[in-house]
Amino acid sequence: DIAPHDASYFLTNALEVGYEDWFARIEGIARTLGAVFAPVLLECDLEEQLRRVASDDRRARLKLSDPDRAREFIAGTRFFVPTGPSALVLDTTRRSPEDTATLVAEHVRSLADATG
Repeated sequence: DIAPHDASYFLTNALEVGYEDWFARIEGIARTLGAVFAPVLLECDLEEQLRRVASDDRRARLKLSDPDRAREFIAGTRFFVPTGPSALVLDTTRRSPEDTATLVAEHVRSLADATG
């Protein structure tokens, strides 16, 4: 109700199994607004992910940056995987952030074009 309806929103979350209601709620809001809903799951090889977690950029943004804690979290968590025609699952292990962003943008654009 308080966010402009003509703006685009990117929500970045690692959803655990059990949060499907949250996912459905966000999808419903997008549908109500006539917005494109493009769930994207970014996957990455564990060792590469742990290397990335330790970056200074993550520390500066107060994100989890301890590889040991990240390993424990990943090992002990079942993550929700979006499915359906609008979902994109993308392995980022050997992709640059720029390439990943380009692929996600192309996916969103193709969904927008398909809905008119």
